[in-house]
Amino acid sequence: MPFYIKKTSIFTNLPTYYKGDNKWGDQYSDRKSYANKSEADAVVAPTTRKIGDKDVPNANGSFKNSTIVEE
Repeated sequence: MPFYIKKTSIFTNLPTYYKGDNKWGDQYSDRKSYANKSEADAVVAPTTRKIGDKDVPNANGSFKNSTIVEE
């Protein structure tokens, strides 16, 4: 079964769906589908990046209150 990423909009309090490329939308039909849960988990997961010689954690804020949903 495919999976998608969803969260509630802080502006409208309505469902918002991840469309890919750091974009969200309110149209269910525009959501990005993932073949398995691990692909969706990888998108939502916090990442670490290097600034100079230091590793800096990124909380991946746009996905903070998101949920991975199975269709």
